[in-house]
Amino acid sequence: MCAFEYCNNLQSIELPPSLEVLGDSAFATGGLQSVTFGSHSKLKGIGERAFRNCTRLSSIEIPASIEFIDHFAFAKSGLQSIVFPDDSKLETIGFNVFADCIHLTSIEIPSSVVRICPQAFDKSQLQSIVFHPHSQLKIIEEYAFYGCENLTSMTIPSSVEDILVSAFQKTNLQTVTFESNSQLKKIKYETFGDCKSLKTIEIPPSVEEICSNAFTNSGLVSLTFAPGSQLKKIHQHAFLDCRDLVSIQLPSSLEEVHQLAFKGCTNLSVPLCEKAGLDN
Repeated sequence: MCAFEYCNNLQSIELPPSLEVLGDSAFATGGLQSVTFGSHSKLKGIGERAFRNCTRLSSIEIPASIEFIDHFAFAKSGLQSIVFPDDSKLETIGFNVFADCIHLTSIEIPSSVVRICPQAFDKSQLQSIVFHPHSQLKIIEEYAFYGCENLTSMTIPSSVEDILVSAFQKTNLQTVTFESNSQLKKIKYETFGDCKSLKTIEIPPSVEEICSNAFTNSGLVSLTFAPGSQLKKIHQHAFLDCRDLVSIQLPSSLEEVHQLAFKGCTNLSVPLCEKAGLDN
């Protein structure tokens, strides 16, 4: 499975179109600078650590036939550019696939992708993430973009139903936009925790719960809820230590606000539960 691992003198390779799976660690820690795939490639997947630590590999074009990219496949590589065709069949971006890719600054996610696995882009240098139109993305898993310090904006596709814990924690997001008709139901634990540059956000109407520590220690100044909000519950410490938060207008749909939901929000002057007509 590790056919060319540690082959430091192998600089380029063209993979035959008949190849269906690229095995685990196939080219890991090697000297590859160029990888091409034969036309009409039948390749279905890229195995674990296939190009891990290939520091000289700066760009790659992924065949349309690829359905999955497995764990750590490009972690710690020298990638600056990765291109997916418009007719890509990619469904899953695996665990830590692009983690610690310090030269990768932008990526376009194919519309076929339904799942971004934990830590997929952990501590990469991404500045821009674009989802192709008609995205089918359903889930962004825990720590998917954790610590992406250069990431300043994100538009989350309407198809996303679940964003797991700490997905965007410790990024420098300034703008988060949810596409209209969002399917998101919950903002979970520390999803936007420690996002110091995030000053304002509009919560989509589909969201029913804001979970514990969802925005802990973020830079929020104002918080709004889209018309037709279905929000029912704000959990304990949801906005813990959001010291810059001065403005919030709670929706009429709200049924429960935990008494410690806004603990440490020292600049909020109006008692929230009284304003919303709720009990603690």
